[in-house]
Parts: sequence; C-alpha cells; structure tokens
Amino acid sequence: MMLKFFKNLTVYLFLFIIADIIFSNFIYKDKFKHSCKETLGSQGFFHLSANCNIQEKYIKYARPYKVLTDRNGLRYSGFSRDSNKENIIFFGDSFTYGLGLNYEDTFIGILEKKFKKYNFLNYSVIGYSPSVYLYQLEKIVYSNINVKKIILPLDITDFSEESSGWNYKKGDNYPTRLNDIKKNEKLKKESFKDKNFKASRFIASKVNNFFRNVKLNRLYKNKNKSKTPGKTSIGNFLYTPIDQTDPNLWKPLGFNDGIKKLELNISEISLLAKKINAEFYILIYPWPDTLEFGQKEFNLEKFSTALCLKIYCMSTINTFSEFEEVRKTDKESWLNKLYILGDLHVNKFGHKLIADKISTEIFFNEK
Repeated sequence: MMLKFFKNLTVYLFLFIIADIIFSNFIYKDKFKHSCKETLGSQGFFHLSANCNIQEKYIKYARPYKVLTDRNGLRYSGFSRDSNKENIIFFGDSFTYGLGLNYEDTFIGILEKKFKKYNFLNYSVIGYSPSVYLYQLEKIVYSNINVKKIILPLDITDFSEESSGWNYKKGDNYPTRLNDIKKNEKLKKESFKDKNFKASRFIASKVNNFFRNVKLNRLYKNKNKSKTPGKTSIGNFLYTPIDQTDPNLWKPLGFNDGIKKLELNISEISLLAKKINAEFYILIYPWPDTLEFGQKEFNLEKFSTALCLKIYCMSTINTFSEFEEVRKTDKESWLNKLYILGDLHVNKFGHKLIADKISTEIFFNEK
C-alpha cells in the first residue's frame, strides 16, 4: 500500500514539474519577482521596473503588502492620472516609499485620496538619497512635467548615503555607488530554478504569506506594550559623538564633507524647483531612537530649518512635535503605535500624522 502511494506521488510530482516548466516557459514568460527593484548596468544604480505588480514582505514583522508601479516605474495606487492636473512630486527613500504598507496607508496615498485636484507622483525608492533626487529632478525638468510642489523628505540615512553611498554629477547617465562600483561586471543570468519553476514559487509564496499572517496575528495580539527602542548604528550620530560612530558609514568622503555634499545637492534641487516655478519643501520625521535618545550631538530639526533658510525653500515641514506628543501621552505603547513592530519604519498611524501635517502646512486652504 505504501509502495503504491509513493509511486503515485512520484508520478504526480514528475507531472507537476513538467507542467511547471511548460507554464514557466510558454505561458507565463515574465520573471517571478519578490521586488520591483531593477539594476541598470554595472555601476550600482537601481530603480523600480515599470508595470510591476507584486506582494512584498521586506520587513520581518510586517504583513505582505501590495506594490504596483506605473509605466514610468513609480509606485502608485493603481488609479489612472489626469494629464491636465498639476503634479505634486515626492522624492524619498524607504519611508516615503511606504515600506511595509499598502499604498493607500502611506502618507502620499492618504493625501492623494484627500486632494483630488492634483496628481501625486512618488519618485521614492528604497535606498535613495539627495544625489539621486537631483538626477530624478533633472529628468523631470527635461520632460516638461507640470509641477506645482516638490516635497523632499530629509531622512537620517541621507547623511551616511551622501558620505559613502550615492554619487552624481551633471552629465552622468545615472548615479553611481561610491563603494559598490564594479566595472565590467556581467549581469547575473536568470537561474534554471527562477526560469522554470514559477508556478511552484507562486504557490510557495502564497503558503508562506498565509502562515506569516497567522503568526503575525498572534504576535500583534500579545504585543500591546512598547519596548524601549534600541540605538541604531545609522541614526546614533544625532546623540553620539561622531568619532564614536561607525567610521564605515562616512567613507570615503567623511562626515563633514558628506554634509556639504548633501547641502549642495539639495540647494541644486531647490534651484531647479525655482526654475520651473514649483514650490519646494523639506519634510523631516523622527526615528524611534531619535525620540528616545534625543539630538544632543546633531540636531536634525535645526539643521533642516537653517538649510531651508539658505536656499529656495518655502518651509520645513517638521513632524517631530506630533510624534513627540504621542510619546508623551501614550508612554506605554507609543513605539508600537507609531512604528512597525520591531522596525524603525513608520506604520499606518504614523503616516497619517505625516499626511495631516503636510495638509496643514501646504494644503491648508485647499480641498
């Protein structure tokens, strides 16, 4: 009896494998993706591929979330845009991208639903910084897109990224990585497994997502109170002397030269915004450890305000006080109330705080 069972099982598995190979090569020819990120050439630059439709699960304690990109490779809601409307441009990295969240739960998704007279264009990609934003805005200006407002979120990672990550000079085809440039590197070919077993991978991903949600439902049910956030290696320069931070974060330029580069790139962005008669804003928000340990060594709020005064900038949209108010009034559970469990990225509630602040600051007289 058992022998017959295993024989039948072997036959079924063999037939399924053959069917999967046929399906993968002749029916579903697209790559099976877990991310929309796509690398260009061998110089380290990446962007989001166009017309991507996937379920992402980057963050350990976040449920799988849907990601759609439009024909230009921008994450969006899936709703068509009106070419006659003025455009609101958002640059940014993983926070603005909405890592861990469905698009409608991000602050851009919330604003899009509220202010229907504009198109909201989200140019953010995980890992980007002002060097890349400058490159993106140059392309926007060249394309003659009608831009009403530009919002640049200044993230804590931007300081290390400008020191050790991205580099861009006018005339370059696209930005490169300071520490990751590999010349003449051949593009990685699609493996036999990736090419031929798309159905199997699809089924496995659905099963994995189901059990992930079951586990997270149980975990969130038992996690009503916050733990004290730990210090982060990237964000601790705000409250730790710079010579006691990880030196690799600032190589090869160094911390001070990295700041100068960041300021120069944002200044260039603001001048381009002025050239196309677009309002330019800087947006800032705190990480969990910033709220816990402060900014005694480097004050992001003061830095952003001073930078905004030096360049063409309408104002700094500062959400620190809104986040701090939640921390003061909800001392036991503020961390889980504002941030994704076990992570430093803002959750749905935190994104709503940011959306409300932007509404108050720059859309106060509009509907």
